[in-house]
Amino acid sequence: MDGAGKTMDDIVSQVNGVSDLIGEISSATTGQSRGITQVSQAGLVLPAMRASLMPTNLLRLQRGRLLCGNELSALNSRLGSS
Repeated sequence: MDGAGKTMDDIVSQVNGVSDLIGEISSATTGQSRGITQVSQAGLVLPAMRASLMPTNLLRLQRGRLLCGNELSALNSRLGSS
């Protein structure tokens, strides 16, 4: 009977170990699922952010061109009047 009791204790211990591993796998799967959801949401948000920033960047580019054009005109005027 003593050997059977020890064997049963070993089986219970191993079942508990497997149960712990299943819990860890479940937790890791949940974390992975959350991460995938976050990446998916970012994939949806980034194009919208890019589209909303495009007019701002275009205005900056146009302003820069205007400033450069004005500076070139001023430089040409100075060179022409020398």
